[in-house]
Amino acid sequence: MAEIDRLRKMYGEGIKIKQIAAELGRTNESVNKAISRHVDKRGRKVNNSCQMYPIVKIAKHNVTIKSMRPIKNYVTLTTVVEYLKEFGHKITQSPEYGIFYFDNKIVTQLTLLLIANRKRIENKQPIFNLKDLI
Repeated sequence: MAEIDRLRKMYGEGIKIKQIAAELGRTNESVNKAISRHVDKRGRKVNNSCQMYPIVKIAKHNVTIKSMRPIKNYVTLTTVVEYLKEFGHKITQSPEYGIFYFDNKIVTQLTLLLIANRKRIENKQPIFNLKDLI
């Protein structure tokens, strides 16, 4: 009997995950993960025909996996301000205090970055990252 079938049978009989893990020689975490992938709450087989993540075929030496992490797009605050001005926003900086006015409202550097990144996400562009955010 395959390990997954044994797991399904034991789980369907109501055996605790800790006991299943000991029986199969696996950790509790790996048994939990296998249950969530292959077994429903009643111990029946789960239909895996529609998978949530794409199957990645790994060649012997050539592996290509696309990352879901944002691309590190480091820019200066001036770039962020110029980007927002392209959308018609009025942005000025008070030289003595270092604060910004965004459409006549006082905002911080972080707020400017958040507004710009919201627009970039809407336009399916990578977000801005500032190295020296005050």
